[in-house]
Amino acid sequence: MPQILITIDTEIGELGKDKPDAFEIFIEGKVEGQETGYRFIIDVLDKYSVRGEFFVDPYPYKKIGEEKLRGLCQNIACRGHHVQLHTHPSMAFDKERIFMHQYSLEEQVEILEIGKQKIKDWIGKYPIAHRAGGYGIDENTFKALEKVEICYDSSYFHKNENCKFQRDVKNRAFKIGTITEIPVTVFKKIVHYRYLSCREHFQKLDIRYGATPEAIKEVVSKSSENDLIVLFLHSFNFLSLPYNFRGNKYGRICVEKGLIKKFDGLLEWISLQKNCSFTTIDQLKIDFSQDDACLVIPEKGSLRQKIYDSFTEKILRVKKI
Repeated sequence: MPQILITIDTEIGELGKDKPDAFEIFIEGKVEGQETGYRFIIDVLDKYSVRGEFFVDPYPYKKIGEEKLRGLCQNIACRGHHVQLHTHPSMAFDKERIFMHQYSLEEQVEILEIGKQKIKDWIGKYPIAHRAGGYGIDENTFKALEKVEICYDSSYFHKNENCKFQRDVKNRAFKIGTITEIPVTVFKKIVHYRYLSCREHFQKLDIRYGATPEAIKEVVSKSSENDLIVLFLHSFNFLSLPYNFRGNKYGRICVEKGLIKKFDGLLEWISLQKNCSFTTIDQLKIDFSQDDACLVIPEKGSLRQKIYDSFTEKILRVKKI
C-alpha cells in the first residue's frame, strides 16, 4: 500500500530572519491570540495518530538563542515526533548565499556538521535525514552527507530551478552513493486559461503552495503499492503572510482558518483509506525498482490567476527566495 510521509519544514525562513519576533511568528505561529505553529501541527497529527518529520533549521541559533531552538526540538521529540536537519545556512555563514549549492564541498560538510551537532546537543541524538532550504542541493551535497553520516535526504524536487542536482527521476526513491534520496512528491499540474495558452509545471503536495486537497487525494488514490508519497508543510503553514517586496517587510499577518480546515479534512480522509498508511523515515519500505509514476492533473485557471502566477514566479526568481 502507498506510504504517506508528513514532512514539516520548521524555520523562520529567509524573509523572516530580520523580524525580532520571527521565532514566535514563523515557528510557534503566535498570531491574533492563537497558536498555529509547530505545536498546533503536532496536535492535528496526534489527532490522527500520525508522526511527523520536522526538518528543523538550527542555523539562526545566535540570533534566536539556543534555548528557544532547544525547547523546540525537545518538544517535538518528547511528543513522539522526529527532528531532522533543515539547512538554511545564510544566518550562520553568508547572508548572500542562501542555498547549499552556493557553498563548496568543504563548506557544506561544515554546515552539516554544525547543524547535526546542534540537534544532538539539544535532544541527545543525531538526525538521520536532511532537507536543503529551497531544495538547493548539488552533487557535493550528497558527498557532504556521506562524510557526516546522514543517510537520508529529501531535497530533490524534479525540474525545480533551485535544485541543481537533477536526474530523469520524478518521484521514485533512489540511491546516490550511500545516501537514500526521498524526492519531494510531485504531480504535473496543467492549468488551462480561457482564450490563453496553458501553463504546466511540477507541483509538490503542499496545500499552502498550489496543491488542492482534491489533487492530493487523486495522487494518493492512483498510487501503487509501496509508492512513497511526501506531504509538505511549513511551521508557518496556517498563516497568511503578505510580503511587500518593495519595502522588504511583511504586511498584516493573520491566521488562515480555511487552510486549517483543509489540512484536517485531508488527514481525516487519508486515515479512512484502507489502501494506504502513514509512515516515518525510519520505518520506510523502499523498493528502488518501483515504477516512477507521476500523475498529470489538469485544472482551469482565471486570467487573474495567470497574471498572479507569472508575477510571483518572476519576483521569486529575482529575490531567490
